[in-house]
Amino acid sequence: MTAYIRVKNTLPSSPKVMRLARELECSQEEALGVMIRWLAWLDMHTVDGKTGLDTTEANQLVFGHDLREYTEALVAIGWAELVDGKVCAVNFEKYCTPTAKSRISACERQRKHRNSKK
Repeated sequence: MTAYIRVKNTLPSSPKVMRLARELECSQEEALGVMIRWLAWLDMHTVDGKTGLDTTEANQLVFGHDLREYTEALVAIGWAELVDGKVCAVNFEKYCTPTAKSRISACERQRKHRNSKK
């Protein structure tokens, strides 16, 4: 089965992407990549968005290094939170649940069906 994360077409111009770019002092495209990588990692390695990792561990495991404080920036903009010192996703269920994935699959099937009629 193909794995999906929900990325709306409005995400690239989202205020949170812009805030993340400012926090990380990077381009909006890089900030978008950080957000997508965060969601993809959560989807592959958690069932509820709770990582069980502190920010240093999350930077190393999710983003592959600890040179930039990606996880801290995600907390600062509200896409992640610290619960008992561990990084957790905010609104995980909107992006990475089986229900969200089935909605995405249904939309894709419907789009293909409509396009096949043209």
